Parts: sequence; structure tokens; C-alpha cells
Amino acid sequence: NNDGLWTAMYAAAECFRYAVTKSPDALANARKAVDVILFLETVTGRSGFPARSFIRKGDPMPHGGEWHWSSDGQYYWKGDTSSDEIVGHLFIFGIAYDLLPDPELKKRIAGTAKRIMDHIIEHGYYLVDLDGKPTRWGFWAPESLVREPEERALNSLQLLSFLKVTAHITSDPRYEAEYKKVA
Repeated sequence: NNDGLWTAMYAAAECFRYAVTKSPDALANARKAVDVILFLETVTGRSGFPARSFIRKGDPMPHGGEWHWSSDGQYYWKGDTSSDEIVGHLFIFGIAYDLLPDPELKKRIAGTAKRIMDHIIEHGYYLVDLDGKPTRWGFWAPESLVREPEERALNSLQLLSFLKVTAHITSDPRYEAEYKKVA
């Protein structure tokens, strides 16, 4: 259900293992897992909006949730992406960017982080699904956090961390300025 989040945890472990051991196996595992996480944003066809999960055409069809076919008809992907997914994505993006030796992968990570962060900023601190509406759990806007006080502290911290990670890996001052604005 939260494939990006859980794959990010695995990818982080492999990145750390690679950083300590320089194991080719750890590096291959980390690269593969990060590639899958990057694909979650690509498969939706909506810039900056990652899927929760996906399956290949021909795999057993899932039950429940909001599922869509990719534009090429080869993948079925799950929408209604949550804040947990974005936490996982930005978590692994920062770790992989700092610990993996691949300039091309770092470029792809930075581009994806930028698109996700731009999507959130441009939609007033909401993660907006294909239907043009915010997802159930993808919200960081002050007006939403006033209505959901139990989410206020955690979601505020999430947004700040997303902006810091994106500023770090893109070197774009826009995200540091946005961080100072929301902080």
C-alpha cells in the first residue's frame, strides 16, 4: 500500500551498507530500489505526483483503493498518495544523493525531488491527485492543519524537512527561501 515508503526504508539500509562496506551487492540493491521509487513518480504521468504502488499489466489485480492505468497501458498504479509516501521519497532522496556514487542517478533524484516539491508548493501545500483534488492525507497547508490539529506538528515538520532536503540536493535557493517562509 505504501510501496514508496517501505522501499525507501530498504533502499536506505542498502545505501548505508554500501557507504560502510563498499559492497557491489549493496550498491546494486540500492540503485534498483531507488530506481523503483523514482518510477513511482513517472508511472502516474503527472509531474511531481508519485503513485502509492504499481503492478505490471498481467499481474493479479489488486482490490481496494484508487487505481489507474498508465498512459502506455503497461502498469496499474495506485493513487490517493499519502504524506507517508512523500516522507519516504524525500528521506531516501537525501540519503541516496549523499551516499551513492552515481552522478546520473543524483541528477534524476534531484529532478524528481524538485518536481514533487514544486507540485506541493504550487498546489498550496497539498498533494493533488488526478481528479484535481487533494489526496486524503497529502496536506501541509496551514488552513488544513488548523482543521486537523492532531496532524499539525507532524505535518509541519514534514514540510520543513521536505524543503530542506530539496534545497540540499538541488542547490536551488527557492527551497531555502520557502523553508524560511513556512518556518
